[in-house]
Amino acid sequence: MSASPILELRNVHKRFGDKEVLRGVDLTVAPGRSLVIIGGSGTGKSVTIKCALGLMTPDQGEVLFDGEPASSRSAIAALRRRTGMLFQGGALFDSLTVWENVAFALIYRDGVGRGEAKKRAIETLAKVRLGASAADLRPAELSGGMQKRVALARAIIAKPDLIFFDEPTTGLDPITADAVNNLIVEQVKALGAAAVSITHDMASVRKIADEVAMLHEAASSGGARSRSSTRPAAPISISSSTAAPKARSSRRSRPTRNLPQRQHYDEARDAPSNLCQADAASDWRTKEWA
Repeated sequence: MSASPILELRNVHKRFGDKEVLRGVDLTVAPGRSLVIIGGSGTGKSVTIKCALGLMTPDQGEVLFDGEPASSRSAIAALRRRTGMLFQGGALFDSLTVWENVAFALIYRDGVGRGEAKKRAIETLAKVRLGASAADLRPAELSGGMQKRVALARAIIAKPDLIFFDEPTTGLDPITADAVNNLIVEQVKALGAAAVSITHDMASVRKIADEVAMLHEAASSGGARSRSSTRPAAPISISSSTAAPKARSSRRSRPTRNLPQRQHYDEARDAPSNLCQADAASDWRTKEWA
């Protein structure tokens, strides 16, 4: 028997003025599973996470956490106590030291003493490969990759049941991004937590996803329509241009040749016309991404 979803979005709609951002989003996240949401800019990925966290209220539909509607203030507060968040860009407090950033929720939400909070922060920093010597530094003294590790430590210090990752590798070089992805996989598995991630980085998708959902702007209305499926999605097509490049004109006639065609993935053209949730082990994962 499959476990009940820890997070579920049912027929979620969200509009800003005349702009329909989400139209009928259905998502389920099972305990211990990692769901990655992909899609073009402006298709509602961040809005989906904000609705799930209670930072925005859906115009229609509902969000359920651990089987209970997350609609009242008390229910949303309970949800947030059991979730962690790694924000895009890290979102560290410049005025606080590294350990104070990591232990922020312990001190200001849970009332943990500063001595105990610092001890737990240093222990958590070690889990993301940062030594105790970094604890008293300021975020400005760290590299981009180290700041991401600090943000990850802050997300996991309270041992959440569900973690959200908003573009966790944005702005990082490929080697550092891969290291951060490895840490995400390692720590999510160590906690036994569920994870919901937003990313444009297909290398990250292959690394961290158990399931993949795609938000795609519906051509008929400009909103994002979604569909959840337990079946593997159809492979996402990768196409190449059929037009050979033209030879540059010159006074002397030179022979021309067809240059190798570059494969590329165009989200606006090649993506399905709605959101599909599929097992990341399905055959699209084996495609070569340019």
